[in-house]
Amino acid sequence: MALFDTLQYYEDLKRAGLDESAASAIAHGQLRFAEQQLVSKSHFDSAMQRLEADFDSRMQRLEAKIGELRTEVRPLYLYITLAILVFGTLAHFHIV
Repeated sequence: MALFDTLQYYEDLKRAGLDESAASAIAHGQLRFAEQQLVSKSHFDSAMQRLEADFDSRMQRLEAKIGELRTEVRPLYLYITLAILVFGTLAHFHIV
């Protein structure tokens, strides 16, 4: 299966009323355009490797930021827990 059938396109253009020279020029121009839009496997693989590397780098930075936030939040969590325990104990003994 061809990506672009220039012969069929050429014949369609001729049936539509174009002369052979015009039909040939248009068909070849369309073929060149179609070929420019194609991506080779090696080009695709190279682009995918760059995207994967960028993704991995961003994930590592995100994981580092999450680790930093956990470190910053942990003491706050402990203080809140301690305050709840102290307040609960004081309330239990009707001190508050």
